[in-house]
Amino acid sequence: MSGAASFWPGFLGIVVLVAGIPVYRRKMDACAAVHRIFRRRAETIAMIARFWTAFVLVFYGIENILFPQFSPGVPDAVPTPAWVPMHAVVAYVTGVLLVACGAAMFSKPRAAAAAAGGGLVMMLLTAGLYIPQWIMASTVGEQVNALNFVFDTLLFAGTVLTIGGAISKTGRPKT
Repeated sequence: MSGAASFWPGFLGIVVLVAGIPVYRRKMDACAAVHRIFRRRAETIAMIARFWTAFVLVFYGIENILFPQFSPGVPDAVPTPAWVPMHAVVAYVTGVLLVACGAAMFSKPRAAAAAAGGGLVMMLLTAGLYIPQWIMASTVGEQVNALNFVFDTLLFAGTVLTIGGAISKTGRPKT
């Protein structure tokens, strides 16, 4: 009896599996049509995100060039810490890199690489400037401010890198 009891669930599972193959194939055909529609929408959204991010990178870069006394990266009216050597040079170089990455993002063939470059600049600022600033902060107010810079800059870096990934996926030739 136990052999028959274990046979029927397995047998019915195989029947359901075999019967479900044609249903699955019809669903896949319907999914392909929906996928084509969503692909066009994804390309449109990626294009909007590309232009918006390019504009923001250029804006942030100009802010860094015009106001080198403030911390580079995401604009804020907080002065660069005194321990940063040649802080004006760091701000100018950051500004030029952000403007270059933003300008390159306006060009579709270079957009994904430019987004990766902009995200890398922001990650390097976080690792080289804002995390040490957070570690060296002595008061609670300084710690909160430094931690805010860490998260703001990482958030922007992650956003730019995500958009770069979306651009590279939607920019592939259709197969």
